Amino acid sequence: MVETQGKQTAPKVVVVQLSEAFGDVWGWVADELGDSAVVVQSHNGMPPVSDVAIVLLSAGAAERDALEWLESHNLPTGVPAIVVGIDYGRRLPAQAVKAGAADYFALPDDLPLVRSAITAAVDRCRGANGRRRAGDPPAEPFAGVITESDAMQQALERAVWLIKYANVPATLVGEPGTGKGLIARAVHDASERRQSPFVPLDCGSVPESVHFDLFGQTGDPTGGATAARPGLLEVAEGGTVFLHDVHAIPIEMQAELARVLRTNVLRRVGGAKEYPINVRIIGTCREDPERMVERGELHRDLYSEMGVVTLRLPALRERNGDVLLIARALVGRIAQEHGLPEPSLSSEVERFLLDHSWPGNVRELKTVLVRALLLSPPGDVSLSQLRAAVDVMRAAGSDQMMAEVRS
Repeated sequence: MVETQGKQTAPKVVVVQLSEAFGDVWGWVADELGDSAVVVQSHNGMPPVSDVAIVLLSAGAAERDALEWLESHNLPTGVPAIVVGIDYGRRLPAQAVKAGAADYFALPDDLPLVRSAITAAVDRCRGANGRRRAGDPPAEPFAGVITESDAMQQALERAVWLIKYANVPATLVGEPGTGKGLIARAVHDASERRQSPFVPLDCGSVPESVHFDLFGQTGDPTGGATAARPGLLEVAEGGTVFLHDVHAIPIEMQAELARVLRTNVLRRVGGAKEYPINVRIIGTCREDPERMVERGELHRDLYSEMGVVTLRLPALRERNGDVLLIARALVGRIAQEHGLPEPSLSSEVERFLLDHSWPGNVRELKTVLVRALLLSPPGDVSLSQLRAAVDVMRAAGSDQMMAEVRS
């Protein structure tokens, strides 16, 4: 059996790269949204794609360029634009909204808010386009997974259990790029929690603020600058909080999170008031959680609460035959997004794809195919360009590569 995406295209997240800052941040967008992120350089304007859900102006310190871009480009009707910069003051955000932006966020602190804005915009776009009636679960919850392998189909069969029992916490285990975010989102969208928020948090990207991101904070009783704000566990009320790399949370905070899961009650940072919550937690680990518990990286109490269901997603090299299925689907999608003729894969290219180990899994495969396809003659995937793209990934160094293929 092969599960593929339907003929209707997924809502697009267009990332306009105005500077080199945050260049490796947007890799997770494609994974979590079914490879529906389109990254363009600022001088290229809006790409010729349909079903745009939201435009992100990735500005870094170049916020002034974002204002100029907003003033010189016409966005599709009803499509919001958000500016992502580094300024935590009030003047630039106000200017961005005046220029036509829906909102302004500063990284790294506002990364959870960026994620929420993206997922909300994609959900609105799906509803507006009639992909399914409001409140209806998808007919094929894992239609975004392309597979014929027994290993992956066994994982999906177990994931169906997560849809049925929507109050059970879960831990998804797998290497970077194995689709943990895609599965978590699909489980949420098909469960009885689908009408409430799906809120993702990359615990490893902002470890110094993860406590505030999760639990929120109380306001300054003296009237100071600290404002009260809810955490994501409150924002996601009734829905799902997806904690990517849950083991990256500082160990003492893991114990507090375990208490919240056990009691369904939280206290904001700096406060004593208790807030009842109703959320489902789906977390991810990159390797066997029991080993991480033994090494002291994962709190045993937290794993006891989240490990009711532990679902392992196989690496691409373990999914016999899926490499070519996925590669054929990806090159067609990439060609369509960039206005290129759809290429066929030669026998030499297919052999190369089968022989490579793909340590970054599907995310690495997609990155390599994008580079190779754009540098090959139209209608072709050159073997030499494919080899060169793999070499670029290797030469980038392990840290940069793993950031690029993070799922």
